[in-house]
This record gives sequence, C-alpha cells and structure tokens, in this order.
Amino acid sequence: MTDEERWRASIDQIYTYGNSQYPEWRVVAVKSIRKLLFNLEEFYGDMLPDLEYEGSQVDIVHGQIRNGWFYEAISQAEQAIEDLFSTMMNLENLSYFAKNVVQYNATKVKKYIWKFDVEDLEYICGQFRVPYFPLDEVWEKEKVFDSYKEAVLRTQGYLKELKEFHRKYYVDYCQYKHGLAVALSPAENPIMKGDAERINSILKKPEKCGLWTFHQGTVGDYEKRTGSLPALGIILKQDMQAHVRELHDEGNLLYHTIHLADIDEIVSITEKACILLNVLWKNIIGVCMEKDTDDFREVAFPSETLKRYFVIGFPRD
Repeated sequence: MTDEERWRASIDQIYTYGNSQYPEWRVVAVKSIRKLLFNLEEFYGDMLPDLEYEGSQVDIVHGQIRNGWFYEAISQAEQAIEDLFSTMMNLENLSYFAKNVVQYNATKVKKYIWKFDVEDLEYICGQFRVPYFPLDEVWEKEKVFDSYKEAVLRTQGYLKELKEFHRKYYVDYCQYKHGLAVALSPAENPIMKGDAERINSILKKPEKCGLWTFHQGTVGDYEKRTGSLPALGIILKQDMQAHVRELHDEGNLLYHTIHLADIDEIVSITEKACILLNVLWKNIIGVCMEKDTDDFREVAFPSETLKRYFVIGFPRD
C-alpha cells in the first residue's frame, strides 16, 4: 500500500467514524442530571418505600441520591474534556487514524491534558487545524481579523477552563469511577449526628454539592498524583488519635477531601468541551475534503453557543 492509498483509505474511515458520533451526548447527560436535581421529589416519589433505610437521619433523596448524581455529572464533564483532548492527541497523523483514535489510554490522556500548553496560541491553532497569525498585526479586513482574534482567544479561554476543571476534579472522578471511595452519606458520620434539621436544609439546595472523597496513601502520594497538596479532612476517633502519624506514614490513614461542585458550572464546562470537539471535527473533515485545485480552505471557529460555529476562508498558499 502506498502512502496515497493509505491516506485515501483513512479518509473513508474518518467519514465513517465522524458520521457515527454524537458529541452532544455528554451535554444531554449533564443537563438531564440538572433537571433531575431540581425535580428529585417528583421523580423518586413512588420509589421511596424501596429506598429508605432504617437509622438514616437525612432525607435520602436529597442526600445520598443527590450526591451520587453530582458525582455522575462530574464524571460526564471529565469524560467530555477527555473526549476532546484525546481526539486532538490521536488525530495528529490522519493516515493512521483508525489505529490511534479508538484506543484509549487514560494515563496518557491525563498527561496530555495537564501538559497541554494553553499559553501557546500557535500550538493551539495547530491542534485545531487553524492557520496561525499574530494577534497584534491587524489585517486589511479588520472585521475579519477581529472575528479571527476573538475566536482564537475564545478557544484558548475554553481550553484553560477545561484544563483547570479536569485537574480540580480528576481524583474525585477516578475514585467514583474505579471504586467505593466516595462518601455519598457524609452526613451519617458521628461528627454530624444530632443536627438533622440543619443538614437537610443544606441538602435541599439542588444546584450545589460538596464532593466528599476518600483517599489512601500519604499526602505525598496525593501530591504526586494530582500536582497539588490536599485540603484534607480526618475524622479522629479516640483509638486513632495517638497513631495518626504512624498510620499516615504507612499509607493506612483514611482521610478525605471536599470539593464544592455547582451543576451550572458542570453544564457550562461540558458544553465548552463539546463546542471545541465539534469545531475540531469540522476542521478535520475539511482537511480530508481538500483538493489540490482548491484556492481557499474554509476553517471553522467556535462560537459561544453549542452547535453554532462560523467559518473563515483562507487562501491555501
């Protein structure tokens, strides 16, 4: 097989793959969760007899179930971010599209996201198949230049937000996805006992949630894994107090972090990831459709609205 034959065959596979995608699914998922969070009582009303358990001091629908949905929303947002960055990472050589894009290495994707240079505009443009021009050199057609500059900076801003969000909630996402390391019933801890009225009043605020996530290992292990020190919490009972240091040093100390999550922020982040993924695919398909006889290449740029983008034509030379 010649390089040209491999390229043509890869284009066929790119079309098959791209036409089968529905990137908006992550957005649908988090918006569905948001709608559910504001209608928990109605949705779970006829299920309550099967959900209640003896001894709980909190409203389980607005407590454990609500907390679980927040973790699921965070998971969808994190996966939307990984969808975008893994696509960029694996589409660098389009001739080997099928070999690279379907494979998924979570560790490799994480490293790619965290090392992604969001300050380098030329690099960002290259990743999105967008021609790079310095933003301090105005074109003859100023309105077109202003649109170009605004879109490039919007892309950079979105990427910064996505990278920051992914780092902040990555461990919460992993602990939820891979094991029983999330506390969906933190209000059931002894330290919280006796104040059910206050707890339930807090839980019934549907838009925000504290993600209470357990960790194992030392604080150094956490820093190595996340790149930051944890704002950790420990519930110290009598038989633990004298042995905290030893338990910590042997990686046998149970501690937790609490991250505040807002469902509207989760929806916004997921939409931005999807907006950029859609634009990336538009430009990938555009590269595949190019002909040697074309004088211009149309390039897609992101807007602030899902499913909307605008196009600028650039001379191919």
